[in-house]
Amino acid sequence: MKKFWQWTEEYSIPLIAGILVALVWANVSYQSYASFLHYQFGNLFDIHFAVNDIFFGALKTSGIFFFAFSCHN
Repeated sequence: MKKFWQWTEEYSIPLIAGILVALVWANVSYQSYASFLHYQFGNLFDIHFAVNDIFFGALKTSGIFFFAFSCHN
């Protein structure tokens, strides 16, 4: 089982699956997708902000750091 999770993480299967689910969901039932996307966590932020700014921001930052530090080896 550990080998399976390593394989899925290596090839970004959960990320790709999530993108495909969101794409299908947005095209099948846009109203429910939009209401989920703009669900508020108190007065702090919504899911749209959490995914686009926090998650993808961290993903881009980790890619930049990986590239910067792997070039010097």
